[in-house]
Amino acid sequence: MDRVLKRIAIIAAGVLLIGIGGNAVLLALGQWNGAYMTVGQARISDTYIVKSSTAKRLELDSSSGDVRVVRSDVTSPTIRISGWSTSDNFEKEDVVQEEMQGDVLHLRIGNKGNGRSSGQFVFWKLNFELLLPQKEYDELILHVSSGNLQIEALEAGTLKIEMRSGRLKMENCKANEISIKKLSGRADIKNISGKLNVENDSGNVEVSLNEIVNDAVFRSKAGNIELHVGAVSTPFKVEATALSGKMDIDLPKDGYQVHGASSFHGLSGQGDGPLVKVEIGFGRARIW
Repeated sequence: MDRVLKRIAIIAAGVLLIGIGGNAVLLALGQWNGAYMTVGQARISDTYIVKSSTAKRLELDSSSGDVRVVRSDVTSPTIRISGWSTSDNFEKEDVVQEEMQGDVLHLRIGNKGNGRSSGQFVFWKLNFELLLPQKEYDELILHVSSGNLQIEALEAGTLKIEMRSGRLKMENCKANEISIKKLSGRADIKNISGKLNVENDSGNVEVSLNEIVNDAVFRSKAGNIELHVGAVSTPFKVEATALSGKMDIDLPKDGYQVHGASSFHGLSGQGDGPLVKVEIGFGRARIW
């Protein structure tokens, strides 16, 4: 009996020590985080006007923070910066750099410390809004390493988007060629026009097209693809394959209602038209 009581006492003491130690760690983390969040916070709100206004092509490289790109009534590309800093000595040049190479304008935005620090400053979060002139660029290239990207009403000869992680929201854009490559995160694409190529490693992709005048290709290694083409009035061809996933085709006006298929070939409308191609690895596709 004594041995049993001793064992119970030892176990109880061990649990008590673990609990005290865990609470101490949590308390320390909470104090550090609280200090980080409350000491010397200053709101950032600034505007950077790009000095180069003659570029025919523009390449944006964002290392961190959410980014919105839209055309506006500006004469030069303009970047609005917002966020929080633990210092009121913020310099916009610390998070925006520009360089002209030939007819290409290179813009680099984002704090250099991945949301932690840039030089002597510490940022909690940064957001950027890039306002572009109404003119049409020959080429627009947008690289986003970490953060969400929102694109509205852009026009260009070629539009290229590359994202590592984060959500993409794109609508009312037009280009001769549109290329989108994403490693992870959701993508919402609506009302865009041009020869379209979308490649997605993981995450869901939802696309809504009002017109199809060029070929459109959608590839996803892991994740779902939802393609809404029911509002398109012109003819187009459909080719869809699934390696390990399944597909649902709901185009009742063309007589197609197929569920759980691994491949599909069909034609929407009368006559020939551009090709809509869907390829998925693991996941599910719906064309409706």
